Amino acid sequence: MNATVLSPGVSSRTTTLQGLPNRALFLDRLKQALASAQRHGQRVALLFLDLDRFKEINDTQGHAIGDRALIEIARRFQAALREEETLARLAGDEFVVIAMGANQSAAALIAERIQKALAEPLAINGRFFALKASIGIAFYPEDGRSAEELLKHADIAMYRAKASGGGYRFYRSEMGTDLARKLEIVHRLETALAAGRLQLHYGRSAKPSCQTAGMGQ
Repeated sequence: MNATVLSPGVSSRTTTLQGLPNRALFLDRLKQALASAQRHGQRVALLFLDLDRFKEINDTQGHAIGDRALIEIARRFQAALREEETLARLAGDEFVVIAMGANQSAAALIAERIQKALAEPLAINGRFFALKASIGIAFYPEDGRSAEELLKHADIAMYRAKASGGGYRFYRSEMGTDLARKLEIVHRLETALAAGRLQLHYGRSAKPSCQTAGMGQ
């Protein structure tokens, strides 16, 4: 089992990680996959992966070691995926997988294979790092008809998975509503703060009184 990677001649649109497509090439491939799915009446599953605790490697070992870790992770992901499943790296420690014709059961199995690929800790400079991935899953056509919309919704589902402690989550429309509501609250607070409409009020803290009874009273 090996995931689809680049054809020769497009190296300018790849990352240095195992010849994986970069964001621009990934978006092209996703658009092609959606066009094909529309012609043939197929579904497409998009899995958005973010590595949990990867920042610890960069912070403690440096970015050069972090890059080596990403290369090993990409190799494991490629080995875990099948030929019809396309793996790409978006940026940093974010990866995506395009799975043509996958339903919820098939997408869940892909997510589980990815998690299993990370089961063995990474050995780096004599230290071992246990990593996991938070995975969001969205489907064409029900969760989005454009590449941008599908990617956005898979990203939202990934953040819901991360907030829940990892694993994978399927996108649901209410996830986007919840996120929009939170972003609106943040925007209103920032606007009010910038306009000087927010004030901090400190209340007095009550001091506990302590009385000592005299002996013989």
